[in-house]
Amino acid sequence: AVEFKDGTERLIALDLIDFLDEAGYFDGDLGEIADRLSIDLAAVERILGRVQQFDPPGIFARNLSECLALQLKRKKKFPEAMEVLIDNLQLLARKDFKSLCKICGVSELKILEMVADIQSLDPKPGTNFVSQDVQTVIPEILLDKLDDGTWRVEINNDTLPHVLVDQSYFATVT
Repeated sequence: AVEFKDGTERLIALDLIDFLDEAGYFDGDLGEIADRLSIDLAAVERILGRVQQFDPPGIFARNLSECLALQLKRKKKFPEAMEVLIDNLQLLARKDFKSLCKICGVSELKILEMVADIQSLDPKPGTNFVSQDVQTVIPEILLDKLDDGTWRVEINNDTLPHVLVDQSYFATVT
């Protein structure tokens, strides 16, 4: 949000960040954000466009197609044929290269080159930034400095295993 000097733009950007999922996709509703912040929808869309230029490429995309398109645009590998291919990922998933060649207006060799470009992209650009849960370290030994300057060393009972004995079994054994 440091990128944004204007307070309103910064507010919008911070709100957009709250809607990033672990993969780096934006899963919020721009209209709802605009309504909640009492801001014009066009302003929210403009700020979304700006944050989509942040690193890693593809962050803040709303779907896979947009994520791939953002990355390809950054690499300057987004001619019209690539745009058509990205809009028809379902055909690519089915490996329907014949149909893709026809609608993209390119040869099968060119389609295979375009597919290689797509395969080099990161479909989940936010996963490198997912934070792990912080695990608290519990000390096994506790040290306390006493008033007379000496130290007291104790074993932390919370770290010791707990043994539960059934009282009826204990009574039978003793």
